[in-house]
Amino acid sequence: MDATRGPSRRRREGSVFGDHGSALRAHVSRLPDRDRHAGPDTPGPTKRISTKELKAIWDGALGHLKEADAIVFVGYRFPPTDAEAREKLLSAIENNQAPSRDGTRHLSIEIVLGPAVSDDVVRLRQLVRAVLLRSGRKESGKNVSGPTFWIRTHRMYAEDFFTVWHPSQLDRAPQPHERVE
Repeated sequence: MDATRGPSRRRREGSVFGDHGSALRAHVSRLPDRDRHAGPDTPGPTKRISTKELKAIWDGALGHLKEADAIVFVGYRFPPTDAEAREKLLSAIENNQAPSRDGTRHLSIEIVLGPAVSDDVVRLRQLVRAVLLRSGRKESGKNVSGPTFWIRTHRMYAEDFFTVWHPSQLDRAPQPHERVE
């Protein structure tokens, strides 16, 4: 969005997929005139209004995050100006309790934010890692017991990721060259 001209129309879409690909979707197609001149990372009055209107979707999404054994961030970078969403999402991830198939609590985090290892990739990785460590989880590795996690970064665009990636790959431990520190 060009903050100086403002769009006549802007569409935002978000999705959270539950078990077996079921999805909760939210679409916001138009912004009121008062928000058209705000910058792309500036939450305005519409943010507060749409948060109330989308409470059921938020509640469902946060519930899925608390029960997930894999979370994939595709194109979402936790904008620094959106503290409310960041706090809700990170809290749900920190409180994740889903057991893995073998009875252990393992959580796989996948990050897809483009081919470059940008500041956004590093920041997202560190935010998620911090809340998982705070929750008592340990990074997966040899001879690690108890609740674990891994974070894998995919250096590709979203459309490329969806072309080549399959959900069965979420169970595969990342290779050393896939990690971004």
